[in-house]
Amino acid sequence: MQSRECQRAAWKNGHKEVCKPFPQEASMDPSSPERIENFIDKQLSRWVDTWKWTLYAFGMLALDLSNHPEDYHMTHTYVYT
Repeated sequence: MQSRECQRAAWKNGHKEVCKPFPQEASMDPSSPERIENFIDKQLSRWVDTWKWTLYAFGMLALDLSNHPEDYHMTHTYVYT
């Protein structure tokens, strides 16, 4: 169990965004598939935003372009959106 100060700090530092439902979700059943899907989507988007540059860098390294023919990038692609 966290102290009230830790709970307040965590709430202000982003926990609020995770736990606070979207306005249209407020009346939804917490176990409804739509609400669960929205929660997962929100969490995944947050994770990708946090790690996007790392994912991009390692994706480029995974192509290993320096050890393949010059046209390797024409048949092997890495798309990040």
